[in-house]
Amino acid sequence: MRRARSPLLVKALAALTLLLGVSAAIVPPASASACGAAIEGAQLFGVAATSASDAWAVGNYRIGSAPTRTLILRWDGSSWCPVASPNPGGPTEPHGLTSVTATSASNAWAVGYYPIGTGAWQTLILRWNGTAWQQVTSPSPGPWFNFLVGVAARSASNAWAVGHYSNGVASQTLILHWNGAAWQQVISPDPGAYNYLAGVAASSASNAWAVGASSPGARSLTTRWDGTAWKLISSPNPDGGSSLSAVAATSASNAWAAGRSATGARDNNLVLHWNGTSWHQATTPNPGVDSSLFGVAATSASNVWAVGFYETRGLVDRTQILHWNGSTWRRAITPSPGVHNILYGAAATSASNAWAVGATSTESAESTLILRWNGSAWTRVPSP
Repeated sequence: MRRARSPLLVKALAALTLLLGVSAAIVPPASASACGAAIEGAQLFGVAATSASDAWAVGNYRIGSAPTRTLILRWDGSSWCPVASPNPGGPTEPHGLTSVTATSASNAWAVGYYPIGTGAWQTLILRWNGTAWQQVTSPSPGPWFNFLVGVAARSASNAWAVGHYSNGVASQTLILHWNGAAWQQVISPDPGAYNYLAGVAASSASNAWAVGASSPGARSLTTRWDGTAWKLISSPNPDGGSSLSAVAATSASNAWAAGRSATGARDNNLVLHWNGTSWHQATTPNPGVDSSLFGVAATSASNVWAVGFYETRGLVDRTQILHWNGSTWRRAITPSPGVHNILYGAAATSASNAWAVGATSTESAESTLILRWNGSAWTRVPSP
């Protein structure tokens, strides 16, 4: 399994880090009798759910030494099954999906990246119309690198996608908006020389958050949409460097952002809370030698999940899920079936229905990892 310290590398699989028309759809291989049959070299980076019987998970997979292909799985209430998804760059180019959002059974978005023949990387946006996933035209303002890492939708006519673009030297934040007819770039803050956004959430048409990091200094980056413009909001930067990977919002006065901070050679969990006035760092457990969070989901002010991984002294990577109960962050007991295990995305629809997705591997094989919360325990659910 790939290990990376930057959420950009982890979630976008991009060529740069902070410190530096529709094609034929492809269905990944799966057993005709069991949708949970393993797909070689598969990882999941994002998950979204509209109900207990409808959810999506996205990522990529590869067969042998072939380039990565987009991977989309759907939960129908009983099993996770692959669904055909476009790979517009062709069979010889690597593709990836990093995030997914859904507002109904017939409206979902997935975002990521793909390269074109010139060596440039383009934004990739796919839409589910209730029947099929299709590519939708999206801006790629950078001459070389354009990556989308997060997506959030409020309705069929209001969605946001975030990431970064670069000319190979500097990196700038990228925010796109769907108005029901087209995706358009929106002006976004760039407080540092190198900037990226990794997560986005919206609780209303006039309240949205995008989070990431900026450098020099490896500082957390939080920006807010007030219905008119994206504005930079000050956020804590503890220890020796901070970055944010995900954000969730339930109202204008309640939002959570998750990521990591560094103390020397150690990474620590970082969770920030927005109380309607300012961001404050929350106290969280930090198991293992290194701990990082990559996904967050919230259904109310007293039900929030944050997911990631932690490393033991024996160099084993274990899944990590933290829960906020309204007063305290506590670590939940979670399965870690492989030698290396990591969770990248989280989604929740109620106090008794939540998902976490990522990957698990031995020293020779890697496969998807999907965990489900049923109100009392996290258990692994079979997945391709």
